[in-house]
Amino acid sequence: RYDMTLGGSSAPVPAHSPAAVRAPVAAPQAVPVAKPAPPKACPACGRANQQSARFCVGCGHSFMPVRPAILRVIEPVRAAWEMPVARNPMMLGRASEAEGYRPDFDMTFYDEGDFVSRRHARITKGSRGYFVTDLGSSNGTTINGQALEPGRAYRLRNGDRIKVGLVVIQFWLR
Repeated sequence: RYDMTLGGSSAPVPAHSPAAVRAPVAAPQAVPVAKPAPPKACPACGRANQQSARFCVGCGHSFMPVRPAILRVIEPVRAAWEMPVARNPMMLGRASEAEGYRPDFDMTFYDEGDFVSRRHARITKGSRGYFVTDLGSSNGTTINGQALEPGRAYRLRNGDRIKVGLVVIQFWLR
């Protein structure tokens, strides 16, 4: 037998000759394989979700950060006015100089007939979004025409109209 692969020449080399001994071949290198990302656990229900998930497949909890919001006065139409929801919680109501009370969103200018209570409603921001709670006001609070039960938090959605006394404000996410 002859081995034609070694020696670099085209001359045949007998298979039993020292030139026919092959050099040792290195073992193939293992290529690292990327491990799949561990599942993302939902903080609300504990269910495992894909790392790229934006919402929990079990309960719908959002993994996205809550966007900033603003409140825009719609009625009565006196002046174009917007206020960012910058405090948490944010108190809506009417100022009282006698009590030295000033809510975060003072509606005194828009409230001609004292229909807005001093401590009328509260907007809070949580991991699941924004919520409004009527604080037992005299004239109530509505979202899109639906009366709120005092003391119960209701989730706000982009574009909701909140009526506080006779003042209507619109909730917007930025």
